[in-house]
Amino acid sequence: MKQLGRVYGLDSLRAVAALTVLLGHIELVKSNLGLPNLSHIPFFDQAGHNGVLLFFVISGYIITRLLLEEHKKTGTVSIRRFYMRRILRIWPLYFFILLSTMLIYGYKPGWTTGILCFTILANVAHALGQGWLVSPQIWSIGAEEQFYLFWPSLVRYLNKHLAWVLILIITGYSALPYFLRFILEVSGWADPRNMKFIDVFFYGTKFNLLALGGLLAYCQNQDYRFLKWFHQGRFSLVFVILPFALWFSGWHPLYMADVILGLLFALMLANVTVNHYPAFNNKVLDYLGKISYGIYMFHWVVIMFLTTMLSGLLRINYIPWDIALYTLSVLITLIISSVSYHTLENYFLNLKKRF
Repeated sequence: MKQLGRVYGLDSLRAVAALTVLLGHIELVKSNLGLPNLSHIPFFDQAGHNGVLLFFVISGYIITRLLLEEHKKTGTVSIRRFYMRRILRIWPLYFFILLSTMLIYGYKPGWTTGILCFTILANVAHALGQGWLVSPQIWSIGAEEQFYLFWPSLVRYLNKHLAWVLILIITGYSALPYFLRFILEVSGWADPRNMKFIDVFFYGTKFNLLALGGLLAYCQNQDYRFLKWFHQGRFSLVFVILPFALWFSGWHPLYMADVILGLLFALMLANVTVNHYPAFNNKVLDYLGKISYGIYMFHWVVIMFLTTMLSGLLRINYIPWDIALYTLSVLITLIISSVSYHTLENYFLNLKKRF
């Protein structure tokens, strides 16, 4: 593997995740506007959601890997430095999006929305139906930040039992929404609002998938031999292709679909980070992976702006409008994300190096 903090193939996978979210949200916006769209096609129907699932697995993997490396070298984990690194990487762009969308759109969020989103509880706001309407995808940032509130402490203090902690999070959290629904139904509190909150919150806030990525990092850190079953020989390529094949085919198991797909994403990571496939050693994808946070944060604003600016073309002919929407959404998002990475984000990334 590459040096600490830069693992082979992860930037390319981040790029795939970000671009699929972007494409999926183009179709989602078209659907919301009542325009012809491709949401009936399995890939587009699940592109945004599954792209975020892949982000969660990657995030859980790389953060846990870094924490374990730190623990191995120093015998502990600096909680203060971890939070400073996390704040400097995530918060500047997150709050920039909140403030800039308020200015651009003249958006005035309600008190519930404002308080929850400005306290990094955007996923809770989303589950309550009070999400940030002009940039609703920010809910996933809240989910990650909440997981990392407790995760470095667990790595530091329960390092010897971390595998069992991870397994407990994966299994317990996966079962939790079903248990809560059962409790509400038995108690007679199965109010539609309560049930909807549970469904929306757990559909998005995937602590179990973050833990799946963490479990892979732990197994690699311990050099468990069973991982070789998944990344040795020609059969290993199956674990790279399979998650995308199932995703694009519209395969949805009846029970815990996201957990199964997350497990397949984790097995894919196990292969990509070890086998160094040429497809994931791509300079273009590598660069797009580096600016993927910006792609994720800016794309919704760009899509909404373009649907308004191109409305005149839409009245003339739908096909040129659709081509222009796709082309400009991707191009402008990439340009803005690149500028953001080399200016705003890079300034705080340089500060982050101190920690």
